[in-house]
Formats: sequence, structure tokens, C-alpha cells
Amino acid sequence: MKFFYILNKGNKLIDFGKILSERGVILTSLTGLNLNLNQTDKNFLPIKFDIKTLKNLIDILLKERNSNPLDIPDYKGRFLENEIFEFKNYNNSVLKLCNTGFDNKLIFLINIYDSLLKNEHPYYILFTNNQREFTEWQETKF
Repeated sequence: MKFFYILNKGNKLIDFGKILSERGVILTSLTGLNLNLNQTDKNFLPIKFDIKTLKNLIDILLKERNSNPLDIPDYKGRFLENEIFEFKNYNNSVLKLCNTGFDNKLIFLINIYDSLLKNEHPYYILFTNNQREFTEWQETKF
């Protein structure tokens, strides 16, 4: 299973995902990168994000979320609420988002959007074959 990691100018992790996931599809649509290519030769690439495109996509997903009931499984008794939900500030609102399912896309996009607002560019994408490779890469950078 291959992963991607979005990093800012200080090599701080913005977010990550599996290449073959909804997050991977979203990243492809935002950057035009073909994540399914063999990335072994170029495992650390510069990428750019357009803040207007991100905001529009977040707004579209929020409208979709508000028009349909949330499909949040019953986690009561199995997990603590803070293990399942994240609070994100977006557009002068605090959103309570489930870190699984549909809301996972929103969390991913809002994390990138927040980083753009903080002017943390340039951005890079790092490809790994597993999470251990990312941990090892981090250890060599710090």
C-alpha cells in the first residue's frame, strides 16, 4: 500500500493519505499529479494549491453534507467522542467533523486550506511504500 504526505516549507506534515483512496483522488484533482505512476524515482515533488479552488471544493462538500443526513455509525461505548470527531474552524464557523466517511474529505481539504491561509508554502509531496518509511524520512530531516 502506497502513501502520500503533504509537507510545507518546514517539512511539517499538513496531511497524508493512501494513494488509492478518496484523499488520493482529491489530491489528483487539485494538483493534476498522476498518483498511480511509479513514484520511486521522484518520491519528493513540489506541488501547488490554488486557495480559491480549495475553498470552492470545501463549500460544495459542505452544501452536500448539509443537504444529506450524515452517515455516522454509532460509536457510543466503543470510542470516546474526541477519538471520532474533530473540530475545524472554517469560514467563521466551527465544524464538528467525523474523522471517517464523508467528513474525512472535508478534514483533508480544510487542513490544506488552513495551511494556505498561514502562508506555509512551498508545498511538497512525499511518496512512501508504508508509514514506517515516512517515520524514517522524518528522523533524517530533524
